[in-house]
Order: sequence, then structure tokens, then C-alpha cells
Amino acid sequence: MAGQVQRARLVKWSSAVAVAAVTGLFIWGLLVSRSGPGVPGAGGVTLPDFYGLAGQTAPNFTLRDVANMPVSLSDFRGKRVLVNFWYADCPGCATEAPDLEKFYAQAQQQQMVILGVNIEDDAHTASQFMQQFGITYPVVLDTHQQVLDLYHLTSTPSSVFVDSQGVIRGSVSGTLTATQLQAYFSAIH
Repeated sequence: MAGQVQRARLVKWSSAVAVAAVTGLFIWGLLVSRSGPGVPGAGGVTLPDFYGLAGQTAPNFTLRDVANMPVSLSDFRGKRVLVNFWYADCPGCATEAPDLEKFYAQAQQQQMVILGVNIEDDAHTASQFMQQFGITYPVVLDTHQQVLDLYHLTSTPSSVFVDSQGVIRGSVSGTLTATQLQAYFSAIH
């Protein structure tokens, strides 16, 4: 009987230690993914860097757009690029879509581009979403989430700001507003 009680205590104690270790690792992972306060940009604007990517060369990729034509990130070298990851059933993605399109329509003459990366939908579903929100900026399909993984992103919407030289200047997890877009783009060259 005494052996069974000791064994039961050992199992409970071991379980508690395992739960504490897993919880600690989970919390540590959340803290690490929320890197620093951001990266100072031009004009005193601080670009957020949620994913800790700032300063790295943006990994190039080539994906097919909704018309099945290849599009590469390197096609936009010399321009400031917002790489925006989304999918049609994402509530935050629908919330920010009108602001992204409005900003894109106003900023095209300023050497800026938005490149949408749809991470889940087929071309038909992505096209319907684009029509619903009047999206005219380029959108590519990453249905196997290879580019999402390449950039180590964990949620949608997520956005990565790339300067005209192809260097990542900041990253955001969550919905962007028109005001944020203007401020963040003004901080990169």
C-alpha cells in the first residue's frame, strides 16, 4: 500500500513538472515572437517588427497569381513593398482589405506596391474576395503555405515591409489601418 501511495505521488509530481515545463515553453515562445519595440525609420516613425525580421534580406519567392501567371517578389525590386498574407475567411483580412486597396490606388506613383499572398484559397475564391473589395494590387496563391513558412509567420493577416533594396524593415501581425500604412511606408526608402 505504501508503495502505491509513493508511486501515485511521483506520478502527480511528474505530471505537475511536465505541465509547468510545457507552460513555460509556451510563454517563452510567445515572448520571443514579440520582438523588440520596433525599428526606427525615417521621420521618427518606428516600424513594428513583430516577427523579428528587420534587417534581413527578404527571401525571394515565385508564386502564381489568380490568372496563373508567375509573380516573384524580385519583380518589384526598386520599389517599397508590403507583402500582405491573407485568406478569404479571415475576419481581419476583410477588415483591412479596403484600406489596403485605397492606399495602393493612391501610392502607385510613389514607387510602392502591395503584394497580396493568399495562403489558403483557390484562384476562384481569391478572385471573388478581390472583386468584393475591389482589389487591384497583385495577389499570388500560396496554397501550400511555403512562403508563409519561409517568412516564419504564424497568423493572418500579417504584413512584411520591404524597402527598395529588398531588405525587410518591419513586420506586423494583425490588421493594418490606412493611417498605419501611410506612416510605415513613409519610414522606409
